Amino acid sequence: MYCSKLLITLPLLLLALVVSPVAAQDTTSVSDRVTNKQEKRTEKVEARQEKREARLEKREERVESRQVKREDRQATREAKREARIEKREEFLASVSARREEIKEKIQERRAELKEKLAEFRDQKKAEIAEKIDQKLGEINENRTTKMSQSLDKMSAILDKLESIISERGGNAEAQAAVDGARTAVSTAQDAVSAQAGKDYGVTVNTETTVKSDAQTSRNSLHTDLKAAHNLIVAARQAVAKAISTTKSTVGGQKGATGSATQQQ
Repeated sequence: MYCSKLLITLPLLLLALVVSPVAAQDTTSVSDRVTNKQEKRTEKVEARQEKREARLEKREERVESRQVKREDRQATREAKREARIEKREEFLASVSARREEIKEKIQERRAELKEKLAEFRDQKKAEIAEKIDQKLGEINENRTTKMSQSLDKMSAILDKLESIISERGGNAEAQAAVDGARTAVSTAQDAVSAQAGKDYGVTVNTETTVKSDAQTSRNSLHTDLKAAHNLIVAARQAVAKAISTTKSTVGGQKGATGSATQQQ
C-alpha cells in the first residue's frame, strides 16, 4: 500500500518541480514588463518636461531679445531726436550770429553815410536817404526772422513725421519723402542764414544820384529776398509732400501733420 501511494505521489512531485520554474519565470517576465513600461513612461514624461522647458527658455530668450531691440530702437530714436533739436537750435543761433557779425560794420558804414549826407544842400533828400538805409536793414531782419521761424516749424513737423514712421516699423517711401524735405529745408536754411548776414545800406555816390543809389540797394534786397523766399516755398512743398506720403503709407497724426502750407 505504501509503495502504491509513493508511486502515485512521485509523478506529482516531479510535475511540480517542472511547473514551478516556469511559473516563476512568468512572474518575473510580467514584473520586468511592468518595470519597463514605468521606465518608458517616466522617460516620456521627462522628455516632455525637457521639451516644455526648452520651449519656455526659447520664449524667454525671444522676449528678452525683443525687449533689447525695443530699447535699442528707443535709444536710437531719442538720440536722433536730440540731434535734430540741436541742429534746429544751431540754425537759429547761426542766424543771430550772422546779424551780430555785421552790426559793427553797419554802424561804421552808417556813420560814414551820415557824414556824406551832412554835405547835401537838400537836407530833406538826405533825411529820406538815411531813412531808406535804415528801413532796408529792418526789412531784411524782419523777413529773415520770419523765414527762420517758418523753417524751424517745418523741421519740427519733419521730426514728428520721422518719429511716427519709426514707431510704426519704418517705411521706405515715407522716409524718402521726409529725407527729401529735410534736404529742401536745409538748403533754405543755408540761404536764410546767409541772407541774415547781408547789409543793404545805401551807397551814395553824389547828391544828384542819391535816388538811383537808394533804388539800387532796394532792388538788390528785393532780388535776394525773392530768391530766399523761393527756397522757402520749395521747402514748404516738400514738407507737404512728406506729410501726404506719410499719411498714405503709415498713417499720420493730426498733431504731426498740421498744415505746412500756412507757414511763411
